[in-house]
Parts: sequence; structure tokens; C-alpha cells
Amino acid sequence: MQKVLEENDVRFRVARNPDVKATVVEHFKRTLKERMWRYFTHKNTRRYVDVLQNIVSA
Repeated sequence: MQKVLEENDVRFRVARNPDVKATVVEHFKRTLKERMWRYFTHKNTRRYVDVLQNIVSA
């Protein structure tokens, strides 16, 4: 599993506090949503399936 994570540039984190786990996910969701809305506004579209990987990787 470590090899797959490293190959995909994924940082594996373990948190003992459930509040910390939620914070990390909420931060990711907020960032993704902001990037998606910038894309929607710039391209005047709501179709994101074709560019989702690019948005996440940016």
C-alpha cells in the first residue's frame, strides 16, 4: 500500500482525534469547491467531469 501511495503522491496521515480528521476533509472540500467555481465562472459551464482530475491535481 505504501508503494501505491508514494506513486500517486498521496500523504497518509493518521489522526487520533476525530475533530482533526473532519478538519482535513473539510479543508479539502472547501478548496475543491473554490477551484471548481472558478472554473465554472471562467468557462461559463457547470460541466466538471472532464476536468476534475486537472482541478484536483492543480
